[in-house]
Amino acid sequence: MKHYLPTTIAITALIMSAQTEAKKEPLQLKHTSQWNVDYADERCRLIRRFGEGEEQVFAIFDQFGPSEYF
Repeated sequence: MKHYLPTTIAITALIMSAQTEAKKEPLQLKHTSQWNVDYADERCRLIRRFGEGEEQVFAIFDQFGPSEYF
């Protein structure tokens, strides 16, 4: 039983750490560019950048052909 104690402690610590991470607020990135619209012949594209550096993402919305829906 003594051999299992360090492993049990390590697993418990990992579980508690994961639970703490899950309780954090979601990452909210502020926009770092204006909306960019591309009106092409067969599609329309809307792009905006959020965040900076390693936390930079782009939101890209495409619509192909004439339609009322995205």
